[in-house]
Amino acid sequence: MAVLQHNLTCGRGVRPVLVETAARAFLLLALPALVLEGGCATAPKVAAVEKGRIILSDPLNGSTVGNLQGGRFVEGGGWTVTTRHDRIIWDLPAMPPDGMLELDVRNFDPPHQVSTEKSNFLGLWGRLFDNLEKLNVPDTDSVDLRMGTCCKQFRVEYHSRGVGKAATWEPIQGSFDPKHTYHFKIEWKGGQVTIWLDENKLFFEGFAHEPVDRFSFLHLGTSPHFGGDPTLGPIYSNVKVTAFETSK
Repeated sequence: MAVLQHNLTCGRGVRPVLVETAARAFLLLALPALVLEGGCATAPKVAAVEKGRIILSDPLNGSTVGNLQGGRFVEGGGWTVTTRHDRIIWDLPAMPPDGMLELDVRNFDPPHQVSTEKSNFLGLWGRLFDNLEKLNVPDTDSVDLRMGTCCKQFRVEYHSRGVGKAATWEPIQGSFDPKHTYHFKIEWKGGQVTIWLDENKLFFEGFAHEPVDRFSFLHLGTSPHFGGDPTLGPIYSNVKVTAFETSK
């Protein structure tokens, strides 16, 4: 059997080694997942993979890990607003800029539950309840969902360092079903925000000049905006925030 002598570099400098031609052929045939670089068997380069890390999980089953400010927990699980300024606030752990919020809501029929022009029932904030509406101020991004007589179903606002976008959103065709449990999902990634209600989607294109900063707070129920007016009836549960992390 022929033997070939040559120099190989395997990350620790150049040294003389003996490599049998037959053994080299075996590596190529039996281990196709390996790449031979300069005679060295190496693993193929793998693209970065995005994975999720749950940083908040709160079922709202009789208690909360957030800062509870009024409202009540209901039989069967979940939390609901009972009067003005009822809310839960979560101080989110440090996380990468990209992530996703999910929660469930039942007994949900916004067109028949609103009693005010605007009720800010859900929000993600860089600074709590403060987007400043001034240009180029760090950590002032926000996404908030509103119900009220201002819109048939929802109004969504997205602010990135003082620059805002807004949209009226009617994801439900026909009537809401109060017996159905709806699933909200908000994903923010690379300066783009996408919102789902079940399979219905609303997409905000990103701002070219600035990606989304880190959200540090989450609120549910009411905000101080618009007099803290509530929307009575919806029951919220199963709040979860996932951080997207890239690994190699």
